[in-house]
Amino acid sequence: MRAKRKTLPVALTGRGWGFLLCAVILVVLWRVLELQDLRYLMVLPAVMLLLSLLFVLVVPPLARMRTEVDVPDATPTVGGSIACSATVVQRLPLTLHTQVLWLFGDRAVRQDATVARTPVESRVAFRARQRGVQWTGITGLVLPDPLGLVVRRIRVDAGRDLLVLPRPLDGLPEEIPGPLPARSDDGDGSAVDYSAVSGVPAGVLREFRTGDAVRQVHWKQSARLGKLLVNQYDAPDLKDATVHLVADATCYSSEASFETAVSATVTLADRLLEDGYRVLLTCGDRPVEACGHGDEVRRVLALVSTTNTAGDTPEDALVLPADVIVTGTVTRGLSDRMRDAGDNGATGELVAVEDLPLNTPEARR
Repeated sequence: MRAKRKTLPVALTGRGWGFLLCAVILVVLWRVLELQDLRYLMVLPAVMLLLSLLFVLVVPPLARMRTEVDVPDATPTVGGSIACSATVVQRLPLTLHTQVLWLFGDRAVRQDATVARTPVESRVAFRARQRGVQWTGITGLVLPDPLGLVVRRIRVDAGRDLLVLPRPLDGLPEEIPGPLPARSDDGDGSAVDYSAVSGVPAGVLREFRTGDAVRQVHWKQSARLGKLLVNQYDAPDLKDATVHLVADATCYSSEASFETAVSATVTLADRLLEDGYRVLLTCGDRPVEACGHGDEVRRVLALVSTTNTAGDTPEDALVLPADVIVTGTVTRGLSDRMRDAGDNGATGELVAVEDLPLNTPEARR
């Protein structure tokens, strides 16, 4: 959710503070020097300030300014450009010079606009710097008076939440991942069965989960039961490959290292999907997510984060049996948890991104 900051609806500009200071100085001189003519000079800036204040208090309610925001791409990728547009209109038969306050995540942009009865369009473009949920839209309009002494801030909450998806790691060596058990000639498939890890048998409906594609939604049953239901994949036609992203913060030297691991997981999942696998994606102790398309993988990974396992129970640093395990670096704790996972099932290829010769801008820094 977006945190709302409290600001005064009416404030003096720099010019307004200058006029107020002049009025105070003239009052002091009038009282000290007792010059009657200074009264006229003293009244002039005071009257101008009062007229400006009256303008910003009366005009905005009468104008009834309306804004509508359009952000076509609700799921941009990290590093991509996000084009936003908005229309602003008011009903008074005059032209109002305003500033439109845009916000994307924690970045704010001011854009001048001249608002009349006909809709005026404001366009901005942001670059997505980090994955996750980012609120994008207009937080307010700033309306100054014609003299530029006082401004009125009109609160606006027109926008939407965007889900910024992680980008793939282009510098990951082509030989990763290596051959999986599911690629053997006996056709036994992966060591992890989807129905066992998901708790839902194949060929049935289940509730919508984060990462599910809209095309999987069974609209008739969803409307009948009042909740989103999706079609489950049929297991006999698909091979499963389990990819586990380690969420233990002690396995990463920095936040950038974890982001590299997330991007590497995207690339690995894409390669497995191209080979005809369905990817069973896990991160930390999050539930297993079945992904049959790259968009589903990205939606799941857009919301993952590291966890601090210091003093926590072993379940909080869980490593599930997996065909591919992605981490930053291998710590003693991770080795122990992988050994325990190997005793209970199967652990496959380990990918430590901090030890790989990645040909990326992040690795060259």
